[in-house]
Amino acid sequence: MKIFSENRTLGTIVLVVVALLAIPILGGLGLKIAERAAAREFASIAAKPDQHGNEIFTDTDDLIVAARAVLSEGKRLSQDGAGEFTARAEALEKAINACTREKDAIGRYLASEALILSEKQFYNLIRTGASDELNAFHSEVTSCESRMDRTYRAEYSDYINKRAELISAWPASSLAKLYNIGGAEK
Repeated sequence: MKIFSENRTLGTIVLVVVALLAIPILGGLGLKIAERAAAREFASIAAKPDQHGNEIFTDTDDLIVAARAVLSEGKRLSQDGAGEFTARAEALEKAINACTREKDAIGRYLASEALILSEKQFYNLIRTGASDELNAFHSEVTSCESRMDRTYRAEYSDYINKRAELISAWPASSLAKLYNIGGAEK
């Protein structure tokens, strides 16, 4: 029986297996590190206060307050609680809670977009019987949306473009699927 160091066939097989395992592990880790660097770049820009002291978390907090006011006033106006109204109110409540729970800049930005959409759907359902207060609260949500779009949209688009560049070619695209990089979660 040959010892391991003299068995070329076994040595070649071991080398191939190690190489096949090392490529996805090291390549995937490198890809994940590059994706996290792009995310940190967005976070450093979005979480840095501007000349007015606003940043992604204070801006989304303002949005949350305005959306809660819309929800509260909408519930006050629509006491009957019809099926679609209840569904839209629950969706808005979930979106508010999801935005509140997010602790990173990208997650907060994405949750705020979902919150804005949910608030619009809720408001459009009851706008015919809207009070001046409800219209004012909705205007505040619209103002927050404009401020966030103006302030963070370009940086978020840059992040998405950098992430897409990272995973655009093979084998990076396969590794991205393996490590869940570029998925719907962010």
